[in-house]
Amino acid sequence: MPFKFAFLALCAFLVAASLPAAPAAGGTRTQDIVYAQAGKHGLKLDLYLPDTPAPDKKGWPVVVYFHGGGWRVGSKAEGAQYAELFNRNGIALASVDYRLSGEAIWPAQIHDAKAAIRWTRANARRYGLDPARIGAMGASAGGHSASLLGTTEGVKALEDLREGNPNASSRVRAVCDISGPVDMMISTDRIIGKLAVYGEFGGSAPEKPDAVRQADPSRYVKGGEPPFLLIFGEKDGLVVPAHAYKLQKALKAHGDDVTLDLVPGGGHVPMRGDKQREEALTFFKKHLG
Repeated sequence: MPFKFAFLALCAFLVAASLPAAPAAGGTRTQDIVYAQAGKHGLKLDLYLPDTPAPDKKGWPVVVYFHGGGWRVGSKAEGAQYAELFNRNGIALASVDYRLSGEAIWPAQIHDAKAAIRWTRANARRYGLDPARIGAMGASAGGHSASLLGTTEGVKALEDLREGNPNASSRVRAVCDISGPVDMMISTDRIIGKLAVYGEFGGSAPEKPDAVRQADPSRYVKGGEPPFLLIFGEKDGLVVPAHAYKLQKALKAHGDDVTLDLVPGGGHVPMRGDKQREEALTFFKKHLG
């Protein structure tokens, strides 16, 4: 397949795989809040808050969501599909735009993710949020960022404090990773997967071994990580289950709390029905309180 057509196929697939449901209702949405300044423009997020007062002075727990799209496409609009469910159950949601690989390659995406967590913690009281109860969630490329947030606390090379709020922590209390790649050296026959990796790292995985190793969330696990929920499709040909198994093994080996839901017959980002959405909600209700 010529590169131009393969690239167009990549974009079409990744957009289709991560299309959000209808915008959330029943909560309060504040759009386009600038959370960091990086690259050519301010980076923005949408904040969805429950429409009732927080039950105590601590404020609402909040989940920070990172969209999919192979690091090349996608937007924060994807998070709308979870906002109403989470808001209705007393959890705020911040859905984040980050620099895509057409603008900046690795490690820009994890720099932006950590900046989003720092902003959320630094501004929590302003929006009625609890800075001690911040979770991370993402799908596909966004799931990769969420997992890295859970395993790389204190890794200076993956945090750019110049993006803002340098005195705030980027620590998260719980992680839900949906079909997020872990080890880019794990082979895939899908051209769209190869193109996504190429765009993110500026070359193929074998050509960029150091960057690929740096981007593997499993290599940072040392014990004491937050609880993890991994939701992967049994039949995912893009991010194959071996990714989930590798991260699960590393977390278990260090005594961390990890649950793997390998969805029977599920493909990439197997969240089309209610079961897995409710599973994610239950996970965050348990671990964010």
